[in-house]
Amino acid sequence: MNLNIFKPYNQIFKICLVLSLLIACDSETINIVEGGLEGTGTGTEKGTNVGPISDFGSIIVNDITYDTNQSEIFINGESSNFEQLSLGMQITVDSTQESERDIAEQISYQDSLRGPVLFISPTGNSLRIAGQTIIITEQTVLHGFEQVVELRLGDYLRVSGPSAGARGIQATLLERLPPVPEILLTGTIVHLDAANQTFFISNNGLLISYSEVQMLSAELHNGQLVEVIGTVDKKVLQATQIRTLDVNILPPRTSFILNGTVTRFVSSNDFEVEHRSIHISPDTRVIKGSLEDVGLGSQVKVYGSVNEDGILILDSISVNTVSNSSTFMPMRLSGPLDNIELQNQNLTIFGVSVQLLPNILFRDVSGQFEHFGPQEFRIGDVFAVAGSANPNGGITAETIQYEPFAPFNHRQLQGPPTDIDGFNGTWHIFGVTVLTDDNTEFFDTLDNPPNLPPPGSPLIVSQDSITDATKFFARISPDVLVHVNGEWQGNVLLAKVVVLVYRLGE
Repeated sequence: MNLNIFKPYNQIFKICLVLSLLIACDSETINIVEGGLEGTGTGTEKGTNVGPISDFGSIIVNDITYDTNQSEIFINGESSNFEQLSLGMQITVDSTQESERDIAEQISYQDSLRGPVLFISPTGNSLRIAGQTIIITEQTVLHGFEQVVELRLGDYLRVSGPSAGARGIQATLLERLPPVPEILLTGTIVHLDAANQTFFISNNGLLISYSEVQMLSAELHNGQLVEVIGTVDKKVLQATQIRTLDVNILPPRTSFILNGTVTRFVSSNDFEVEHRSIHISPDTRVIKGSLEDVGLGSQVKVYGSVNEDGILILDSISVNTVSNSSTFMPMRLSGPLDNIELQNQNLTIFGVSVQLLPNILFRDVSGQFEHFGPQEFRIGDVFAVAGSANPNGGITAETIQYEPFAPFNHRQLQGPPTDIDGFNGTWHIFGVTVLTDDNTEFFDTLDNPPNLPPPGSPLIVSQDSITDATKFFARISPDVLVHVNGEWQGNVLLAKVVVLVYRLGE
């Protein structure tokens, strides 16, 4: 299991969830593609196909036409009917093939998100709903309106589509619905706090409280896929219903093609792609990149077959090396702007000096500004900074990202620690006091360093790297890169999650 070590206030999270369901097969090939799963083969066979509805007649998904005369249909876990399906819905079709006819036995649909629009980019290519970025493309189907410019803040939308990783949800459907108080989120639990009955959903910055949920269908745990329904008050989602969603494994004796993210990494011969165990054999061919580039969060495409133990034996692997660098811009912080000196090209962000390089990259994740730079900065706005350590203190920034959807009081720091005090559980990073307590989660990845994601994306660490305070303070030192997420308590950063990332200079 892996955890997103995230910026709770950063709504563009780097973690990417692929919902893969059980496929019962005789002798078919399973094709796990961007749109989902597709069964192929000869004779009578069973398969599962996940993707958006592209047409009706009876129903077409990923260019496969299904007979739906006897289909069972479920929408958000409840029995429904064919008339409730819409173009663009990302559905799962469980089917059989008889005499070259694909017969849909069951059609299932799950909303990705439902809630009021909080922000509309001027370009019309993105929205914000319930802490989530929604990406709109020419392929997005619009229901209840014809153009994005018709939308208004507060309009209540249904969103369907696959995860786009750190970028948000790639919407295949946006449907305007009558407004209701509740919102719906679907995603994976991270940073579960059973004592306080709270957790976060990967790719979302809303803190979720389940203290008022009457009954849970199963005991909650990190990494669990859930549907959450509730209301938002002061950037906390008070859940009224939580439904667990099963993610089933591929059956033995099937072939596969899988595009996805490395979600657990021990070594280049022991890792998982989208929570599926991977085994590299001596015959595995590396088509692109190198096995040395594989790490937590790496984007890969793998081919092979499933053995009797459910392990994916690789025939070949392609590694996307573009975003897998583990050393670029290691010094990072996120928080509100305290001061700006344009003449000296210097900012102060929650007490840390940030020096701007002449060729610095400015990013506006909201799409609010066509041209974004220091002239648009306002005191109190929240920014994420990435760069290198400044010899005079603070950070020399190589990129600054504007984050207008910042939950209250959350901060991030990443840098070398100083003034380490194991007895009191404190240290400093860039002069900011970091305080740990009994609720702090400790992780140590020094022996298996994760890849640093691009700025604005989550740091992903393995559940295997969890440790305790005693072991953590025995290993922390000024030559270690330390990652901190926490809450600002006036003059100290109260750490919720801390990670010993890697030794600097190695």
